[in-house]
Order: sequence, then structure tokens, then C-alpha cells
Amino acid sequence: DPWHHPFTLKGKQGVLSSREIQFQGIVLACGMLPLTHELGRGWAFIAHSASQWLAAPSVSGVWLAGVLRCAVQFDPVSHEWTDGILAVTFRAVSSNPAPHRKWLVLDGPVDAIWIENMNTVLDDNKKLCLNSGEIIQMSASMSMIFEVADLAVASPATVSRCGMVYLEPHQLGWRPLTLSWLATLPPHLPPALREHLLGLFDWLVPVSLRFVRRELQEACPTLDANLVTTLMRCFTSLSANLQDEQACQALGEAKMLRHVESVFVFALVWSVGGTCATNANRNDFDRFLRHAVAATLPDYASPSGEMYTMEEDIPPGHVSLSSPMMPSSLPGSSDPATVYDFFWLTEDSAWATWATRIDTQPIAANTSFRRIIVPSVDTVRYTFLLDAAVRRGFPALIVGPTGTGKSVMVHKYLYSLPGEEYVPPNIIGFSARTTANMTQYLIDAKLDRRRKPVSFTWLSRALCDLLHPLTTSQPPHALVLLPANYCMALQPASYSRVTGNAGPLMHPVQKKA
Repeated sequence: DPWHHPFTLKGKQGVLSSREIQFQGIVLACGMLPLTHELGRGWAFIAHSASQWLAAPSVSGVWLAGVLRCAVQFDPVSHEWTDGILAVTFRAVSSNPAPHRKWLVLDGPVDAIWIENMNTVLDDNKKLCLNSGEIIQMSASMSMIFEVADLAVASPATVSRCGMVYLEPHQLGWRPLTLSWLATLPPHLPPALREHLLGLFDWLVPVSLRFVRRELQEACPTLDANLVTTLMRCFTSLSANLQDEQACQALGEAKMLRHVESVFVFALVWSVGGTCATNANRNDFDRFLRHAVAATLPDYASPSGEMYTMEEDIPPGHVSLSSPMMPSSLPGSSDPATVYDFFWLTEDSAWATWATRIDTQPIAANTSFRRIIVPSVDTVRYTFLLDAAVRRGFPALIVGPTGTGKSVMVHKYLYSLPGEEYVPPNIIGFSARTTANMTQYLIDAKLDRRRKPVSFTWLSRALCDLLHPLTTSQPPHALVLLPANYCMALQPASYSRVTGNAGPLMHPVQKKA
């Protein structure tokens, strides 16, 4: 049985990375799971970060969570061994008498210590040897898969024991994600409008991505799939009026087309163009986008001198915008403006400046000085984007240097949410000494226990002052992604799943040099 031997899926991590999709394709192509409703019965996913272990859910049904020891831990007081998430999961999967294929997937960066302890599992012995002296034999229908970004710390002995499958983001690309997203749009949208929207993606997204990668400096590393997914989520957040069939009919085809085109351009600016690290980069993207929309890229002089005139930059027979672009100057003034100075006002079907959204109400005389926040164009537009993400339940990542007001802005917004719709926020401050166990405790303290089996309601939450590491992984950061991605958490005592409704997750991140 070739699938009884372990193998590694190696590739960059990202939104809907090709590793997970490739793994699902391998399982389904093998014909190991004949019944659709049995998907997940033989799946056990484990994600790890450094020497801590996290569990990610299976496709359906099996949730094995943990931020605990890899295998077992010795208690110096009681002189007892306590099983970790790997030991519990490995034992449960190996003792399962069902004949169908069972996959044990370890998703996350490789650590030099625990991966060496897996050598007895990876070789022909197929045994997990615990420090307590227990030996667990793999069953004949059990397989192990590692999903890693790199093998920099893995020894040759470990690498030689695993088969390797190399996957890169460009192998999947962003277009399949867009096609899947278009299929989720309301069914009452005209097919011609869907085709036009796909044409906008094919026209402006490839050249914009190439421009950003070649010409601009990004505030944080991204993949093409990340940026395009952000574009689609931004479009979804700002198109609530398209969800109602009667509202679309009242809007009319002309106004609907104008809305779709304008919201697409706005979403493109704040997704692909939203990663610009400096105002100078934003000015460069502004000039580039205006030339691209006007179909005058051959006349555009880029900062590096690169010419964007290839066939993939200007697709033959591409669609065009019938709606007006953002103005190049501020209303009532000759001062120049960029695409970042406007937002799409759905009620008026027109572009408006962010300055029109600034609250001009005078500050109360009895307001404490430390509670005074003077609104500006920056706070208004970032709060607008944050609110759009929260209303649709999308996570948000706010990146910037220390002292730029990220946490203050997020706190003000969270505490201004209506109490009848949102519960109070759970604000967690991270530092270099924060551990995964601390994070688990702080999250559990805010859980609302309802019934057995344990369920919960996640509170709106903001995770503040996260030091973004350059190379190393941090277990607390990986832990908070579980409820954001899978609507689940861990019950440490029994390793049982804890499921519920996850609210939006916001990360104000300060960059680490």
C-alpha cells in the first residue's frame, strides 16, 4: 500500500493554499471514501506551531483541537504522564477498526526537536514511541501527511523517510478562487453582469498584481491569492444592496452596472493597492491605475522604467469601464486627489470624499482628555473598511508601526457597536512573553457555556500589539486562528472539540524590524 508511507506537501501558506486543495484531491482521487456523508470519518488534522500543537478540523465531523504537549508530559509532583494531543489523536486513529483510509495530517512549520521523535513513525516500524514507555502501532489503513512551508530544520534522516510533493501558489492561481466566488453571488444577478465582472478581474487584476510586485514596497508579505480574496471580500461587504432581488430590480440595469464597476474599482484600490507601505507608493499606484483604466498603459512611465504592454498586461478584447473613475482633484478645489481619497456612496451612486464622513460635532466640555480622539480622513476611512469587514464577519489585519493609533481606533470602534447586536469585546494584549496557555485561558474566560456537549458564543474580539515575526512561528498567534478559520476551540482537559459561532477577528499588528 503506497499510501501507508508518509509524505510531505511543501509550499507557501496562504489563503486557500494549494496544499490543502491538493490533499483533498489526493484523497478523493484514490477512491478511498465511497460515501459522501462519510467524508471526515477517517480524517484527523493536527496543526502545530513550534513545539506547541494545534488541531485543525477535518472536512466534516472530526474536530481534534489542542495547544498542548506533542506527545506526553511528566508531572514532577504526581509522577504521572499526561497524554498530549498527538498521543491522544494517534491512539484514537490507530485503534479505529473501520476499514476505510484514515489520514493524520500535521499542518504547520517543522520543529527540529519533535520531528526527530517521529522517525520511528516514518520508517518501516510505523510505531509512535512515547516517553512514558508506551508504543502505539500504526494501523494498516492509517496514513500520515505533513504540510510544511519549508524543511530548513529537518534532518536528512527525516527527509529521506518521506515522499515529497512540492506545491507553489502559482500552480493554483487566483482565477479558480474568483470563479468559485462568482458562483456564490445571488442567483438573480443577470448572467451578463457576472461575465462583465469576471472580465474586470481578467483585465485589471493580473497587471495590478504585477505592478505591485515589481514597483511597490508592501507593508507586509502577501500572496496573490491573499490580495484577490481581499478584493472579493471587500466587494461582497459593499454590495449588500445586491442581495435583495426586489432592490436589484428597482435599481435598474444601468445603475446596477455602475454600482458593480465602481465597487470593483474601490475594492481593487483597497486590496491590491492597499498593501502599499508609503504614500509615495500610493501615488505610484494611483497613476498606474488611472492609466490602466483609461487603456493608456503604453504611455505610462513606471518608477522602474518597466513597460506594461505585454499581452497579459493588456488582454486583447478586454472589457472596459462605462462608469466614471474617481476624480483626479478634490471637489471645489484644484488640489490633486488620488484614488485613495474617495469612496463609493451607494445611496447617490457617486464618488464622495472621505472628508464628508468626518464627524464635525463639537467635543463635550466634560470629556476626559485621554478619551478625546480627533477624527481625521485616515481614521474615517480605516474605520469604514473595518466596519464593512465586521458587518460581514470577515477577519481584518491592521498593520503599522508602533504609536500610529491602531489599537485606539479598533477599541473605539468595538465599543461603539450597538449592544443589542454585539456582545462586549474581548481584548487581549500580546507581548513577547505571552504563551499559548495564557491565550487559551484568556479566551476561555469569556466563553458563554450553554449546554452539553459544550458550545459557546464567541465575543467580538480584538487582539492587540502582536509582534509580527519575520521567520519564527509563535503558538499564541496560531491559536487565535482556530476560531477565525474553523469556528472551534479547545477544551484542554479532554481534547474534545468546542464549537460555536465565531465573530470577526481583528489583529492590530506592529511591525518588528
